[in-house]
Amino acid sequence: MANAGGLTSVQVREPRRWAVTLGGLAVYGLGSRLWLPGLDPEAAARLAFPVSSADLSIFAVGVRPILFGLAFVEMARVVLPPLARWAAGGPGRSELLWRTARVFALALAASQAMGIARAVEGLDGVAPSPGPMFRLGVVVTIVGATAFLIWLARVMTERGVGDGLMLLFAAPFVRVVAIRSAKAATTSAASASGPQSG
Repeated sequence: MANAGGLTSVQVREPRRWAVTLGGLAVYGLGSRLWLPGLDPEAAARLAFPVSSADLSIFAVGVRPILFGLAFVEMARVVLPPLARWAAGGPGRSELLWRTARVFALALAASQAMGIARAVEGLDGVAPSPGPMFRLGVVVTIVGATAFLIWLARVMTERGVGDGLMLLFAAPFVRVVAIRSAKAATTSAASASGPQSG
């Protein structure tokens, strides 16, 4: 019996597939802790508002540009019936639309990276050497990281369990929920034990 992802129940139980999926999520988590080049993490920690490494990491834009690129191509298919008919003409044409979505995603990531770089330059001391080379470094890093996430999502989908892109999209939300749940459990456990009397 096959599940919605096209895998049989035997394939879903393969440890290798789970290792690929969990490994991909681990790599994504690690990349979310790597600061963008040219930033001073200590200066970011001293800001009046909290900035975590995930906010200014190499995966700062996450998979959002990829999802937007795919959504843009799918909307174009719906709005332009000739495009939908053309794409249905063969598997090579659908692959060409997927490539178009990837190029659009990388262009969007470059635009977002430039916005991030300019915003960071305005933060007090976070970018010790602002200027064109700093902005170029941020743009190249984020575009490269987005291209890596495109590849990682595809590997997770083909060799892992589930849709890699959706798993990478959900990972930050699951992380936040887990952290908040752990904090709430710790707080409730501490308040349940109450003050100790001597």
